[in-house]
Amino acid sequence: MAFSEKPQWGYAIKYFFLLQAGSYLEPFTAATAAAAKIFVVIDRIPSIDIFSSEGDEPNANSGEIKFEDVHFSYPSRPDGKVNTKADIRLSLVAGIVHIL
Repeated sequence: MAFSEKPQWGYAIKYFFLLQAGSYLEPFTAATAAAAKIFVVIDRIPSIDIFSSEGDEPNANSGEIKFEDVHFSYPSRPDGKVNTKADIRLSLVAGIVHIL
């Protein structure tokens, strides 16, 4: 571009936006690297065939889980009890779907 020509503002605007986009290059490359690691895990073929009938199988679950007189406190305030007016009792029986 010679000095006698008019300045071409289109190029100036393009370079301005290119410089602005360059500031996002580092986070973009970090996100791309993280995504590549995630896709390696997703695309992995497991060594255990879940559809095979060979090998040990777990026993049927039997039993019951009970929670009685459960009280909570936050780690930052161990002396401050949460839900002190509620007496929580919960009994879960194996083989039944429970909805809370």
